Amino acid sequence: MIPKFFNKKSESQVYSLTPTKGKSSSLHLTPIKSSKSSTSISQEEVEVDPIYFEEFNEWLSSSISLIKEDVEPCLTFTNAELASKILDSIKKNTLEMEPCLNETIKICELTKMEKLCPYRLKKEMENEWVYISLQARNRITAVCDLLTYLRYLQNGYRRYAKSD
Repeated sequence: MIPKFFNKKSESQVYSLTPTKGKSSSLHLTPIKSSKSSTSISQEEVEVDPIYFEEFNEWLSSSISLIKEDVEPCLTFTNAELASKILDSIKKNTLEMEPCLNETIKICELTKMEKLCPYRLKKEMENEWVYISLQARNRITAVCDLLTYLRYLQNGYRRYAKSD
C-alpha cells in the first residue's frame, strides 16, 4: 500500500520525491512545474503532498519511537530474549525462516505453548533451527515487511501502483 502522501496534490505546489545525490539514505522534495497542456506525470515523478511528506520524514527520523511503538509490541512474546535476538536479526537482514512439513504438536519457542509449529527459523546464520507457530510467524513477517519497506524508502526505491 502506498502511504497517504503519494498522489495527493497540494493547493499551492506539487512535489516529486527523489533521493538526494551522494546520500543514499535521504530523500528530498523537488517541485514539479505544472503545465496546463500536460496532465500526465512520467513514472519517474511521483506527486507528493509536502505536508504529509514532512510528517512522514519526522516519523521516519524518530526510528526509536517507531521501534518502541510499532515493532516491539508486535514482537512481544513469552520468550523475550529470543524475540530480541530475532529483532536484531531482522535489522541486520540475517533472519532465515521457512515452512517445514511438521504435523506434530511442538512447543513454539516464542510463545512457549504447545501448538502446531509449521515454521522454523534461525538467526544470524546459526545452525540451530527453532520451531514457531503460524501466529508467531505472521507477527515476525509483519515486522520484516515494515522494516524492508522503510529501507526501500530510505534508499530511494519506489513502488508504483499501476493505475489502469
